[in-house]
Amino acid sequence: MSKESNVFLVQVNKPGSTNILQNRKYVNEDWHLRTKDKAHGEVKTGDLLLVYFAGQALDFQKQLRQAYRVEDVLRDNREFILKHELELNPITLDTIREKVKEGFISEDFLKCGRIGFNICKIPHFEYQKVLQLSSGLPPTPPVIGAESLLEDFLVNNWRPAKFFGKEYANLGVLKDSSGDVIGQQYDTRGIGIIDLLCIDGKKGEYCVIEIKKGPESGDDVVGQLTRYMGWVKANLADGKRVSGIIVTGGYDEKLRYAVSVIPNVHIAVFEMQFKISLASTVSWSG
Repeated sequence: MSKESNVFLVQVNKPGSTNILQNRKYVNEDWHLRTKDKAHGEVKTGDLLLVYFAGQALDFQKQLRQAYRVEDVLRDNREFILKHELELNPITLDTIREKVKEGFISEDFLKCGRIGFNICKIPHFEYQKVLQLSSGLPPTPPVIGAESLLEDFLVNNWRPAKFFGKEYANLGVLKDSSGDVIGQQYDTRGIGIIDLLCIDGKKGEYCVIEIKKGPESGDDVVGQLTRYMGWVKANLADGKRVSGIIVTGGYDEKLRYAVSVIPNVHIAVFEMQFKISLASTVSWSG
């Protein structure tokens, strides 16, 4: 975890948990109207959200269960785009209260389960204690974030022509002068974190790859991808073409239509066996 990142404890009920589990978003429209939610305004790209699921949550009720990395901060901190970071062994509300009583974790965690609690900032060492506590609990079947898993698979088994088509045969994940990969989880310092920033070794053209577990709807993913493409064009491309690829487990009509009018954006569909094929029927290039 970066020294610059902060950790926030958040509580979600049914609407919030649905947004996180299904849409990878955390939304608090009125945080600026409530003093108790002022920590919401401190969240920035790269920070961690440690999520407690309240009694009416979609899943994991009354458990501290997951952590998410903030990929993007939108609309004056009203909305965070998230990436699954890790799955904890279930830390129940009773366990939380017991560990606070023992002095193992701070009283901040007593906010879990309280009506009206949404978010607070916690120190890094408290996050480490939660990881330590989770590691000592009986394990549950692991849940690996499909996006992170696929991202690592792509980087470690890089075959761009097979994955994305022949026009991308010379594409490589961006590296520094020492040959170290710097294009995976590339931080734009304010606009968001790009899953994979790549460059064509012959043409010098950049390509932004965003990975979504899917099936994906058009509005959010296209907005995120084109924002990153715009940043790359303005800051790195030196006048050359910038393309984009959405790697997803599926897509709906909204995404198909959205991509149809955007030059240089393609969709690649993956199966969990990691067979990836370019969805040529919904691919356009300018």
